[in-house]
Amino acid sequence: MLSSTREGDVVVVYKIDRIAKSLRSLIEIVEQLSIKKVDLVSLDSGDRFDTISPMGKAFFQIAGVFAELERGMINTRTQAGIERTKSLGIKFGRTSGQLNKNIPNKHDRIRIFLKAGKSYDWITKELSVSKKTISDLQKTL
Repeated sequence: MLSSTREGDVVVVYKIDRIAKSLRSLIEIVEQLSIKKVDLVSLDSGDRFDTISPMGKAFFQIAGVFAELERGMINTRTQAGIERTKSLGIKFGRTSGQLNKNIPNKHDRIRIFLKAGKSYDWITKELSVSKKTISDLQKTL
């Protein structure tokens, strides 16, 4: 996205925490946009951030700190929930060696697409299968 922006463009994000994972990377992105004279709008706040003035930069950095804090808190709560669930003996995902029940129906189509020269990326999107499934079938051809 950064490489395709031009002077006068406006980058719109849903929330500040959606544009970067850390305050450091957020500041780097904002500086790159500023150099290109590209505005940044967060729909969460509904305001344009004036990242040129000292006050605007300070506000943006404070908002970035809170976005990073929120992301960290969500990660912590998620991890705590996973640990709690595991402590109750509940397992996540398929058991080792278990196949997705829909895959066998797709094996013939995967083989046809492979023989036709379609890429792994194309096949994964077309059939909603993993690249590993395709690779395993490729080995049998």
